[in-house]
Amino acid sequence: MSSVKNQNQLVVLLVEDSPAIALQIQGFLADTKSVKFIAHHVQDLKSALQSAAKGVYDVVLLDLGLPDSRGLDTFTGFHAYAPDLPTVVFTGVDDEEVAFEALRQGAQDYLVKGEVDSRLLIRAIRYAIERKSIEDRLKESEEKHRTLLEVLPEIVYKISPEGHFIFINNPVEKLGYRPEEIIGQHFSIIVHPDDLQNVSRMFVLPKLKGQDTRSEGAPKLVDERRSGDRMTRDLVLRLIPKGWDRSKESNCVIGLLTSYGEITATGYYLTDKRTREKRFNGTVGIIKDITERRRAEAEKLELEKRLRQSQKMEAIGRLAGGIAHDMNNVLGAILGSASVLDEEIGFDHANREDVDNIIAACRKGRDLTRDLLGFARKGKYVKEILSLNEIALEAQSLLARTITKKINIEVDLGKELHCIEGDRNQIHHALMNLCINAADAMKTHGTLTISTRNVVLDRQPSTERGALPPGDYVETRVSDTGVGMDAETLKNVFEPFFTTKPKGEGTGLGLAMVYGVIENHGGFVSISSESGKGTTVVFLLPAVFPAAMAKGQGADRPAWEKSCLIKGSRSVLLVDDEAFVRVSVRRLLERLGYRTFVAADGRTALDIYRRNKDEISLVILDLIMPEMDGRETFEALLAINPNVKVLLSSGYSKDEKVESLFKRGAIGFVQKPFDLQSLSAELNSYFA
Repeated sequence: MSSVKNQNQLVVLLVEDSPAIALQIQGFLADTKSVKFIAHHVQDLKSALQSAAKGVYDVVLLDLGLPDSRGLDTFTGFHAYAPDLPTVVFTGVDDEEVAFEALRQGAQDYLVKGEVDSRLLIRAIRYAIERKSIEDRLKESEEKHRTLLEVLPEIVYKISPEGHFIFINNPVEKLGYRPEEIIGQHFSIIVHPDDLQNVSRMFVLPKLKGQDTRSEGAPKLVDERRSGDRMTRDLVLRLIPKGWDRSKESNCVIGLLTSYGEITATGYYLTDKRTREKRFNGTVGIIKDITERRRAEAEKLELEKRLRQSQKMEAIGRLAGGIAHDMNNVLGAILGSASVLDEEIGFDHANREDVDNIIAACRKGRDLTRDLLGFARKGKYVKEILSLNEIALEAQSLLARTITKKINIEVDLGKELHCIEGDRNQIHHALMNLCINAADAMKTHGTLTISTRNVVLDRQPSTERGALPPGDYVETRVSDTGVGMDAETLKNVFEPFFTTKPKGEGTGLGLAMVYGVIENHGGFVSISSESGKGTTVVFLLPAVFPAAMAKGQGADRPAWEKSCLIKGSRSVLLVDDEAFVRVSVRRLLERLGYRTFVAADGRTALDIYRRNKDEISLVILDLIMPEMDGRETFEALLAINPNVKVLLSSGYSKDEKVESLFKRGAIGFVQKPFDLQSLSAELNSYFA
């Protein structure tokens, strides 16, 4: 086609089957002085298409009634072949409706045969060329804007007054839709049903009858009609993908099946040229994907919540640990004295039952303080490589013998389950606590399920992993079909002494101990429950791979094994700041035949040891003492005698501090309270 800018010469393709009319049109063109027209005449559509293929024409004058084509088909056939050629159609007086339809489908102008003169013809040609030029520029502009819209990361949309998509760009593909697939659909197709009630005019406006929607607290809408300062800004809602199913929603902090969008939307209005009135033409909006921001905010809130919980539990743990330590000292004195009496009086003594009751009560108290220390995370007792499948089977076997037969115990063990590293007794005790709680919650009948599996944690936060770092873990899950708990009860379940059981039936230390043990093993424990729908407790522990571990790493020797009394004759230095502990343990040692030196603090102990180091075979050293503590005393003893034998003692359980002293030469550890038999076995193992 010739350049539109060359207005001094225009090449015209005249398609007209009537020679007389063709001659008339050619005459009008020849008589024009302002522009030189070069006209090429053909008489049928086939010839017109062949001529148009040459690409030399600036405009076509097309008769709709040709020998080989008639009516609208003539235009559509030609326009499909040469869409870029400006077209003026000729029609009869009775066929103006066909001409109007041709205009709607792409023709630039039309003329009625018999009413054409030179002035109308030239004006129509100029108008057709200019209109086509404007259409081309508009099309080019639209393509540029469309390209711009397609590279934007945000979803840009336009919806009709009825709420159906008229336009949407490519980022909607993140939701699984192609743009052409969603055109004509109502916008609710991508909005979460629970959010739709608050962001759609259909649901919101009926609630606001009589209220001023211009107020600051006015609702924000996806299908907004307001504009300017009143337009919708910062509207956050959930977007759902194609094929979304509520039943598959994730329990994570941020649902994996939904994303979050922040919407800015305004009403779009057209102005009537005659009345100058504005008419609402739909809504234009932008949806910014803020899923990652929401996930980060949710993770931050979750971490802050866990930090507060951790700080609270740590404070309670310090208190509980301190109480347990002091109580173990008291129990140690009572149990030690009772053990001596137990050995001295016969079976038929009048006070035999009293002594037995004292010893039994002390052992019960020792179990309670051990639970407190487990909650307080005051160290693991013994580290070894463990299989949670084995521990689960042990728990199943024990439960089968102890709980009612009406409770069905199901075990679902993971195949090729990874190992964990930890204290077998603590982990077993924690699992049994969970199972007994589950059985108690079901009373007379129900199903208790213990399951294990390997899991790999990624970086996505969830309620069942807390702040655990990514990696391999072993998951243990204990579920019941019992009475369940409400949300308020769930907030307190891990706190010591909190119990839902009737008075006298529970100590409130079971879940607190589980919490402390799992946290102390580098894991995480979570609980979910609803009233009447049962409870599920999940704990995760880091997986270990024994083949990759250093040789020799395994279970430590148990602290003591009960046996008959084995007496000795050596000298022992006892160092403890509690007077009643010194009295009780001294009596135990002397009862076993050991000569005993006693010191109430570290400095006194050093003075005694310097004077009697050749005689003293063993030092029993309390770790928690004022002024000069057990560690400082131990280092000072090593300075006096690098080969000194020191047996560490504490009301706390064995922890990293004790392990570090083992590396420095300490020969063992005994936890208070201990009785005559356990002390006898411990001392014999070191002197043997």
